[in-house]
Amino acid sequence: MLDTDAIWSNRLAAYPDRLEGPNLQSESVDVTTHVELIGRAGVLLGGIDCVVTLEHDGDDWEIAAVAYRSEFGGPGHDFDVPRLRSRAPDGTLADLAEREILRLVDGQYNTLADAASAEAHRP
Repeated sequence: MLDTDAIWSNRLAAYPDRLEGPNLQSESVDVTTHVELIGRAGVLLGGIDCVVTLEHDGDDWEIAAVAYRSEFGGPGHDFDVPRLRSRAPDGTLADLAEREILRLVDGQYNTLADAASAEAHRP
């Protein structure tokens, strides 16, 4: 079971002025990250460089969009996260890739939110 008191105390320790600090509502920040797509039996399919757009809703950051490109080059792509979350999977390779990239990016949420807060507080 998660200890939410420990989670919040860590977040408040990292950003002590989070509750009294500047109002970040409607702020939008782009944060870069990298994810690795792993196939069956642990085979690395490739690395994906991402730019994650986070928007602040007044309470916390939400992942709004992801732009990504393979580290091997080629065309880049992007997708709207709320739209992807709200639609049923369509079984296409593009849909599967976007859902896997989003799952991996979601796993980095705390790090991304911390980076967005630091960027938004930067003068």
